[in-house]
Amino acid sequence: MSKLTITNVISGQQVISRKIAPQQVKGITEEGKSNSKRTSTNTRKPTLDKISTSEFEPNVEEPVLLLGRWLNTEPGSKGFCEIEFLDARHQVKMRAFGLDEKGNKVELAEVGVDIFFDNDISIGNKFSANFDFPSIKASLHGWVKQGVLVISVFNVYKNSDNGRNYFCREFFYAA
Repeated sequence: MSKLTITNVISGQQVISRKIAPQQVKGITEEGKSNSKRTSTNTRKPTLDKISTSEFEPNVEEPVLLLGRWLNTEPGSKGFCEIEFLDARHQVKMRAFGLDEKGNKVELAEVGVDIFFDNDISIGNKFSANFDFPSIKASLHGWVKQGVLVISVFNVYKNSDNGRNYFCREFFYAA
């Protein structure tokens, strides 16, 4: 099973999260042989094998904690003003909304997300998603902590003339 080890840079404490995976990667390969060790071609550490979200089992418990509308705690945010998680045939999708120049809500994009959980009793309270906008790529990593959705956004400009890459963190409450 794919694992993600996160190390707190201040305390040194490590937390291991596992990705919600389809049945075929839970120890069984396509040929029916046992798959005791999995590797990835990705050279970065830690690594995760990409699993198509369309392969989720119908009977896998849904990440009900994430599903629904989330509103930004800062109404005038220049980033995302609203996030919505949808269950589309056992594939969780995320719709992101922002504000235009006049302050009107506009849909920015809809993408599939990877859901993670910490242990066997967890219901999938962490996710990652990637947006590819015309001038910027955004990688989102989020989790629910004490009822608040926290999203870390890593923004990378496609053309360095447009600006510097930057990081931001947004906080959302359930609507």
